[in-house]
Amino acid sequence: MTSGTRMAVAAAMTVLLSACDTGGCTQAPEPAVEVSVVDAATGLAVVDSVTVVVRDGDFEETLFETSSGVYSGAGDREGEYTVVVAHPRYEPWVRDRVRVIEDRCHVRTAYLTAELVAR
Repeated sequence: MTSGTRMAVAAAMTVLLSACDTGGCTQAPEPAVEVSVVDAATGLAVVDSVTVVVRDGDFEETLFETSSGVYSGAGDREGEYTVVVAHPRYEPWVRDRVRVIEDRCHVRTAYLTAELVAR
């Protein structure tokens, strides 16, 4: 076995052993909701002046943009959300009863696409 192969095997074992310590779960929280915001007519991402808010009872959070036109948040929080997307040049987009449940390690992210219609 070459030294490169030994190093690769050692690295793989380290990863496997650390996964055993956490039951195979990662430490980073998973978003409860992820919303891709697009223009309904063009299908292109809407990237400026977008606000995405999730609500569940008394809980409210403004999601943050993770990549161009994609917003996520409410990390590892189970719930039933109302999702509101606002933009000054588009009609408001609302989805009620977006259910997010826990799995063994985190939550199962609800992936949504908000197709905004121009005013």
